[in-house]
Amino acid sequence: MALIKLSSKLEQVLIYLLGGLGGSGINFARSHSRYLRIIVDSLLSSNDAISTNTINKYFDIISSDPQGVNVTTPSFICFPNAIQ
Repeated sequence: MALIKLSSKLEQVLIYLLGGLGGSGINFARSHSRYLRIIVDSLLSSNDAISTNTINKYFDIISSDPQGVNVTTPSFICFPNAIQ
């Protein structure tokens, strides 16, 4: 299973499981890390919350790709070709 970790200053962990079918938790975490930080670390001042510096954040955010999605292996194939 492919994982991604957005590190923080403290050793507190939040595991984010992307809902829905076929969605990549890794791609979501990469492209929305700034917004995840604002939500997860909402006790920060507004200036810190919009910062892209992850050193001052409270939680490590861990997300993954479900089986068959993006970089998780082995990939899951329902049918051997598009016709079936």
